Amino acid sequence: MRIRRMIVKNFRSIIDCDFDFGNLVVLLGENNCGKSNVLAAIELFLKKTKANGEFDFNNKNNPIEIEVTFGDLTDFEKNKLKNHIENDELIIKISANPIKANLFIFKCHFKFNITRFIVIYLDSK
Repeated sequence: MRIRRMIVKNFRSIIDCDFDFGNLVVLLGENNCGKSNVLAAIELFLKKTKANGEFDFNNKNNPIEIEVTFGDLTDFEKNKLKNHIENDELIIKISANPIKANLFIFKCHFKFNITRFIVIYLDSK
């Protein structure tokens, strides 16, 4: 399984970007253009790391949304995830809404309305 596509909205300097991933991905750009924020979005999605408070929201009135499309699934993955796969792809989306200072609700859902909620409290450290 590998990431084929990632859509990121309202995360740090990324307002709304759609990234297509080939076999090799290289991030090039000037200092302060958002390269590290692309990697931080992947890390937030894959590791469910803690959001960094209001700093992570480009616009504090809108949620952070990260949608990742996985492709090149193995037969084992296809079998285990068969109820969530469409066109040999698995699409997972997380979103984070600021509730109040240091408290965010992350909503993760697969296609076909399987949903789970993760509440993350952020330390002030």
